[in-house]
Amino acid sequence: MYRRARLRPPSIIHNPMALVKKTALRVRAGRNAMSQKSFACSWLAGLVRSGSNSCAVTFALIFIWSCLFATHASAEKLVIAEGAHVIGYLAVYIAKDEGYYTQEGLDVDIVPTRGSAQAVAAIIGGGADVALATVSDVANAVSQGRNLKVIAGITNQPQMMLTVSTEFAKKHGITADSPLDQRVKALKGGTFAVSAPGSMTDDVMRTLLTMGGFSPDRDAQIMALGGAGSEMLGALARNSIDGFVLSPPAGNQAEADGKGTILVNLMSGEIPKYRDMMFQAITSTPATIAAKKDILIKFTRAIARAQKLMTTDKESALALGAKAFPNIDPAVFKSAFNIAYPSFSKDPIVPLPGVQKALDFTPTKEKVSADQIVDNSIAKAAL
Repeated sequence: MYRRARLRPPSIIHNPMALVKKTALRVRAGRNAMSQKSFACSWLAGLVRSGSNSCAVTFALIFIWSCLFATHASAEKLVIAEGAHVIGYLAVYIAKDEGYYTQEGLDVDIVPTRGSAQAVAAIIGGGADVALATVSDVANAVSQGRNLKVIAGITNQPQMMLTVSTEFAKKHGITADSPLDQRVKALKGGTFAVSAPGSMTDDVMRTLLTMGGFSPDRDAQIMALGGAGSEMLGALARNSIDGFVLSPPAGNQAEADGKGTILVNLMSGEIPKYRDMMFQAITSTPATIAAKKDILIKFTRAIARAQKLMTTDKESALALGAKAFPNIDPAVFKSAFNIAYPSFSKDPIVPLPGVQKALDFTPTKEKVSADQIVDNSIAKAAL
């Protein structure tokens, strides 16, 4: 009896409920389901080995077991194909980091892909439930016969900006505060980088040159460097280019390094062509919407909650958003967040005019309409 008493954990003898609370918290706090299961089972085995017949210990067995499986067995799985890890999808990241998905009973995985078009391909192929993608990439897939639906809005302005080198800006006597007409007229003869031919970055660069009265093909050099901000920044530092068009925070980093100036910011709405244009959205397939409607409503409700926080508490949103981008200097992230802030959607409802504006810009194989690709039933049910 003495040896058996020594093997019995003191908390079981003196305070079994303290053990219950401690174990339940540790079970819930674990990040991996299998490690949680192993941990909980070892504690359960210890309780059984103790030989205690107390009601409290019996309750502990039931309570811990229910905590373990209430968190994981009942969690509904949702897989997100991420077109790019960019600030535009901040509401998606805040919802995950703040536990909004978990509170909706969801187990959400965000899987990176090699671009917006690849994210769309993932949901078409059944590898993911929803895609974080641009409206233009959704439109391109639909024009090729794919059946897709935009179910939630994320950004209502293209998150693009033209950054030029400090030398270029000084040479032409321009700043971000110069009149727009003066800024675009200074672009003649420059060498500018975009992500790819036919991309949104390419369209923006050509539009700005056209606004200045120039031919994009004759009066400037446009080169494709891919979508990596590091490539753009490196080329700018080497003076291989005079500027580049890309989403934040590449331009913000160039300014922080003293190498560049953000000359044109589409998120401010100063370019009429892109004003109120739906840019990034959450997309799914009709088959997934039919099979997982309740899950998608819960997911979108979590997104709406994050969007509300971003709208009503900018400082908290900034702090939470920085957690999703730990490799970016906090000052640079703050600059990128502030410049992008006006472009974030305030709720998940998808505005048809904004989508149509994006579709009108997108050169697709077949004409695509906003009515054809937007399904607001999920967003409306989530609000």
